[in-house]
Amino acid sequence: MDPRNKQFNPAYVLDQLRRARKVGIETIDRRDRDGWNELPFASNLYPEYYLRNFHYQSDGWLSSDSAKVYEFQTETLFLGAQDAM
Repeated sequence: MDPRNKQFNPAYVLDQLRRARKVGIETIDRRDRDGWNELPFASNLYPEYYLRNFHYQSDGWLSSDSAKVYEFQTETLFLGAQDAM
């Protein structure tokens, strides 16, 4: 791993932790409400499963912000070995 990578930047890590915490709280709340279909939009352009909240995560499958937070969460879960999987 290259020490110049952004994941070694303390400001980046703190920002990602803040975002992951916020999304985590929202996800738990959504799960408790069984809000699998709570998306900020509706569309006939996508298959039905795309219009569900993936793991109750904010914006489901269709948000770059959701993808960034999800990537950080899985990297944390797998202790930085996500790419090996």
